[in-house]
Amino acid sequence: TETITIPCTEQGVTLTNAHFKDNRAALNGGAMATPDNYKNAFFQLNSITFQNNTAGNKGGALRISGPQTAAHISDSTFDGNAAVNSGGALSIEASAGLQMFRIKGSNNHVTGAGDGGFLYSKLSNPILIVDATIEKTATTKQGGGGAFAIFSSKIALERVTVERCQAGKRGGGGLLLNDGAEAHLF
Repeated sequence: TETITIPCTEQGVTLTNAHFKDNRAALNGGAMATPDNYKNAFFQLNSITFQNNTAGNKGGALRISGPQTAAHISDSTFDGNAAVNSGGALSIEASAGLQMFRIKGSNNHVTGAGDGGFLYSKLSNPILIVDATIEKTATTKQGGGGAFAIFSSKIALERVTVERCQAGKRGGGGLLLNDGAEAHLF
């Protein structure tokens, strides 16, 4: 196991044609993560496969948190990732931002009582997802937002297909929004 440390002066990461498979994190981000409320990091991820990664808390594949921290993900696949608490594939929180283009997500799950089988967002900057297919993602019987759980955040979904997703008692088989959330569907 190797840890990659990014110096403060070089907090932008670009990855192309990478494959993250069968990685495990005791806490957040099975494949990649920033610490809570991290500042000034940018991830440019192109043609990435996240497969069968797990997190003991949030973001089975990827967890990003903090102001001026964001990810731009394109032409990528999220398959079979899982998190115990929230965000089977992705967790975006605490003013972090996310843009995704041409994404495929399938078989991502929350295994505990949390929310967001594919994506969990809380207090994030606006999220944009364009040209995506999210299928067969789920929470347990206690959770909500089979595909998306958006809390006190904004999300725009353009040409996004959500199918065969399941949520538990909190509802929202495809999309769960709380009182402070806003969704735009195009």
